[in-house]
Amino acid sequence: MKIDLFNYHDYRSFLKDWFEQARENQSLSLRSIAEKCELSTGYLPMILAEKRNLSEKSFLKLQKVLNLKQEESNYFKLLLTLSDGALSQERLTAFEEIKKIRSFQKKSVKELEVFKYLSNWLHVAIREMAFRRDFQLDA
Repeated sequence: MKIDLFNYHDYRSFLKDWFEQARENQSLSLRSIAEKCELSTGYLPMILAEKRNLSEKSFLKLQKVLNLKQEESNYFKLLLTLSDGALSQERLTAFEEIKKIRSFQKKSVKELEVFKYLSNWLHVAIREMAFRRDFQLDA
């Protein structure tokens, strides 16, 4: 049974589960996967341990083994940006793009509502103010 990428919000969690399944079903080790992808054998464990970030170039090599469809590949790249993006604007743009992906929308209807709510900081601020004991309804 293939692991569904759209159930994940973190690319590392997906990779951990995918590698575990590959180990159980196909007897593949991280070392053999790294060799197939022409990556350093220590690189994948460092990514999983959050000591290194997965580069775009390394993802393209790893994609051969992951067998991701186009929409899954796009989603994975957005997860990369969301997790490891240097600029907050990059991460926000990736977040907005994730909300547009159909497979994500189908899998995560409630989460999509939460994303929409949290993406407007004003909603969160008003809600938090309303829960304060000293909150008064008048302006």
